[in-house]
Amino acid sequence: MSFHTIHRRSNLSPNILAVAICMASIAPVMADDASPATPANPAPATTLELGATEIGATQMGSTTEGTDSYTTGPMQTATKLSLTMRETPQAVTVVTRQRMDDQGMTSINDVVKATPGLFLNQSSGPGRQTYSSRGFDIDTIMYDGLPTSLDSSQLSQDLLSADMAMYDRVEIVRKKRGLNKKKGAKLVKQLSEEYEGNFLFEYSPESFTGTEVDYAVEVCNAVLDIMQPTPERPMIINLPVTVEMSMPHVYANQIEYLKLT
Repeated sequence: MSFHTIHRRSNLSPNILAVAICMASIAPVMADDASPATPANPAPATTLELGATEIGATQMGSTTEGTDSYTTGPMQTATKLSLTMRETPQAVTVVTRQRMDDQGMTSINDVVKATPGLFLNQSSGPGRQTYSSRGFDIDTIMYDGLPTSLDSSQLSQDLLSADMAMYDRVEIVRKKRGLNKKKGAKLVKQLSEEYEGNFLFEYSPESFTGTEVDYAVEVCNAVLDIMQPTPERPMIINLPVTVEMSMPHVYANQIEYLKLT
């Protein structure tokens, strides 16, 4: 039985080999028939020319009413310069006309309650509210750039109780009104390079008499390193006596120390 099986396999081997040879010889012929014929003179490639595309942008103006926006364009509360919020080197929150309308803010109290970092205290009763930020009382509000003290006067209370419908926006500055020493100096230098003219720079470290002299030196040197004054373009350092906190001879020694360092 085993011999018979081997015999039959040996008889089939030539047939299988013949079929394989036949398939191998047919495959190239079929491939040649399937490939498309290449024309002798191919048609030139065509180019599709598109029309001109125009891209434009409109910058926001100084008012927010009618813009449907929760941000503003140029603002001047923090630096007195017409800068955007991105260019302002301080933490600023702007409550726009659109936000006041959407959230139903009709008074300063509503704006304060909706602003992170500000706190409203009405423990003294209606009409005697106080505001605070970071643990310090807020005693001044500016209306169109004019500072107004928050006290019990009739003018102050009338302004606080006024309807917010007459205002375009509210700007909240979370730092002291005054530029950060390095960011402010960089901004002033950048603006002076963008415009033509002869500029004279001055710097005044506020509350100099109430500051450690070494720290005042550090602040002034940081500003000088950025501004890079030269004999042709000098820079003046003012040392103001905002509050008299020392005797005249002590103040003179502070000035002399600052000159030597």
